[in-house]
Amino acid sequence: MRDTKQIFSFQEKSYSPPPESIGRKRSDVKLLYVRDTTKFYSILRFEDIAKIIPRDSLLLFNDSMIIPARFNVILERTKKNLLVHVGRLPDSYVVEIRVGKLEAREGDRLIFEDGSMLQLHSRMPSFSRYWIAYPDGRFDLEKLGFKFGSYINYGNFEYRPHDGVYSSEFAKVPGSVEYPSASRAFTQDILCALRDKNVEIRTLTLHCNLASLDADEFWTSEKLLPEYYNVPAETASALNRKINSGGKVIAVGTSVVRALETIYDGHQYVPGNGWTDIFIKKSLRSPISGLVTGMHDPSTSHILLLEAFCSPELLVSAYQTAEEYGFRWHEFGDVALIVREPRNMMYPTITQSVR
Repeated sequence: MRDTKQIFSFQEKSYSPPPESIGRKRSDVKLLYVRDTTKFYSILRFEDIAKIIPRDSLLLFNDSMIIPARFNVILERTKKNLLVHVGRLPDSYVVEIRVGKLEAREGDRLIFEDGSMLQLHSRMPSFSRYWIAYPDGRFDLEKLGFKFGSYINYGNFEYRPHDGVYSSEFAKVPGSVEYPSASRAFTQDILCALRDKNVEIRTLTLHCNLASLDADEFWTSEKLLPEYYNVPAETASALNRKINSGGKVIAVGTSVVRALETIYDGHQYVPGNGWTDIFIKKSLRSPISGLVTGMHDPSTSHILLLEAFCSPELLVSAYQTAEEYGFRWHEFGDVALIVREPRNMMYPTITQSVR
């Protein structure tokens, strides 16, 4: 039997530029359509998604907007330049030093371009590459990012806010530091076609935290960095109505799946907000019928979540076919729609901690 660990043996994928940078529309990408119940997959254009999503479904989007959280800073003790990525924690910040990591010590102060500061307190117990850091009174990640930061990515390019490539139709609430990219290809014409089919569209918020660890590192800890979520009462009510009427809920993005798993109490979706470090592998508690997601690099943790929607054998075969068809990878690449039948779901292999 094939296993998703085989996916990790695929060659690491290069980062794709946005379609707009080569004269194409945001929606001009390929779609890998996978149906677990029939062991079927096909290669389509993303514009075809409006024909595939069942009538009367509920499509759920993440409305989090990415903050530019990649900074050049000065290490106060040595006066040397460091390149850092910054994310939020419930009562502090998390820092990953990308360039100059051997220079840092506990107690060091990182000085940002506006003169504000983060002080390195200690390594995170579960993820030693990350530092817990505390701010001075002037530090404001959102203002600092949009004025001086650039967007976190792991390719050979750099984008800043005025470039517009990290926009989407639903990104309204600043807070993510890595891109919740699954909704990127949903342009207004596609959304109109979905609404014409009576597809209900709702939003929630989950702010994506730093996520540069590889899958084997997440496997060891079975949790993610804490991420803030907010699910409005009207969204939870719409989800419960849809499920109770026999309709299908399709999550747009792995971030949406994490939020839904966090708020599902075994019987219904409960509105609320807080922090979650939920880790999902192989199965789900909540009755989600499908997932729209980018083509994540096979070495990342996102791939582990996909096994909750698709058998390992089918997932490996579909990914191999996508590779043969020249799929583009990462946040600006092509897209997958994976559909499962919730009534066949197993009870979960998940770990979560909610504040």
